[in-house]
Amino acid sequence: GGHSDLVAGVVVGSAKLMSAARARSVRTGSTLGPFDAWLALRGLRTLDVRMRRHSDNAIGLARALQAMPGVARVHHPGLPGSVSEHVARRLMPEGTGGMLAFDLEGGREAVQRMLSRFQMVRFAASLGGIETTVSYPEITSHRALSREERAELGVGPGTVRVSVGIEAAEDIVADFDHALAD
Repeated sequence: GGHSDLVAGVVVGSAKLMSAARARSVRTGSTLGPFDAWLALRGLRTLDVRMRRHSDNAIGLARALQAMPGVARVHHPGLPGSVSEHVARRLMPEGTGGMLAFDLEGGREAVQRMLSRFQMVRFAASLGGIETTVSYPEITSHRALSREERAELGVGPGTVRVSVGIEAAEDIVADFDHALAD
């Protein structure tokens, strides 16, 4: 729903898959309740507005991070020179969403220092909400992988993932600026 208060989804597929999904739903009762359906509808009604703001804020933060001390590399498909730049422009001409990642020089120690200095941004595993959150893949989403497997995926000890929210862009940048200041 985009507000970090709902987990829901849809099943789309062949008639055979849909039949199996319907049978399971009848057996397990795995359908949305009225309040959850209302939350989903509320989120859908503001999706276009939120996605534009997420996208604008994310590219703005990505550009700002490139100039911040200790940032070795920023990963965002909207940045010139990104390996995904041409595909992103073709498939997402109105914005590339609110996700980005960056690599900090100094590894885990630098990440922990940054996390302790945020005033607005929060460490959380939740993605796509209206508040800006950061996660540290080395100890969250990629913790079960070996160091070599993480490196193969481009996840190093200084990699930070950001789900950029819809707050005022200057507030987001200012919080990262403060957290990364020498």
